[in-house]
Amino acid sequence: MDLVDTLRSKISALDDGDHISGLEATLGHIEVAFRHLARGQHENDETAFTDAIYRTNQAFEGGIKEAYRVLTGNDPMNKTPYAIEEYLDKNNVFRGRVLNQFKNYRTEWRNPSAHDYQLYFDESEAFLAIVSVSAFACLLADQIASKIAYNATKNAADSRLRESRREAENAGLFDRASAVIHNFASTHVGGEISGNVSEVALLGSLHGAISANMPDVNVMAEPKLSTKSSYRADLVLEKGDENVIVELKRFRRHQGIVAGRDQVERYLEVSGIKNGLLVFMPDDPEEIEILDYESERGGRHIKILIPKSAIKHQ
Repeated sequence: MDLVDTLRSKISALDDGDHISGLEATLGHIEVAFRHLARGQHENDETAFTDAIYRTNQAFEGGIKEAYRVLTGNDPMNKTPYAIEEYLDKNNVFRGRVLNQFKNYRTEWRNPSAHDYQLYFDESEAFLAIVSVSAFACLLADQIASKIAYNATKNAADSRLRESRREAENAGLFDRASAVIHNFASTHVGGEISGNVSEVALLGSLHGAISANMPDVNVMAEPKLSTKSSYRADLVLEKGDENVIVELKRFRRHQGIVAGRDQVERYLEVSGIKNGLLVFMPDDPEEIEILDYESERGGRHIKILIPKSAIKHQ
């Protein structure tokens, strides 16, 4: 996998905005870092490896500025990189995987190189720093894409939907979530979403739709399901003592309902949550069926939302 091409593709897929130029600059710094690495390898110039890490630091700073802009809605212009880093670290802005990469790069490369001007790096360290910041930038671009899609969908909620959600607030969380997501899966593809949209943007749109229609519900994106495992669901909905796991997939002909159902059932088992929604999103608008599945183990209940045309392929 070419990390530079992957990052370039993720940036080009984002909607226009003030964040684009900063992310393109981040990409440019990573490209220059790779050139420094190549120079050190081919010209026997040890200083090139340290130059590469100074460039990855600039890429890191550029990425977190644009993350701050999009994910918090605030202008980073008058904020120092340190202030932005501290805010992002302490305010649960990043999702778990992004936060891990953020902390790793900051601890292993950013802080040592920034605080010790006599420090020099070798080829292996330069390579690891470039891979680390590239992976961080790719995950960051995904979360930015998801947030942009979330904002667009949430802001598009009209007064009719807000009225209907008030009427539904007395229903149980599982039934309410099923209804909102069924409507989203049935209609949203023909609006802002097309078959070319990334899955992270689609998930962001779903998150926005749920938040717009169920403002009394806490929606958690990619939370760890247990302290004893690394499993993360796409979304977990929470209200009072009710919880629902939501797992979203782009429908593909080779995908099986059973495999997805088993995945959600495993998530329910690990988390202790009783209800789960498995959503297969079509690339084109079509009727969505809801299949009910009662687990034989532990009273777990899964609803599967799937295009009607897909059922005959199973």
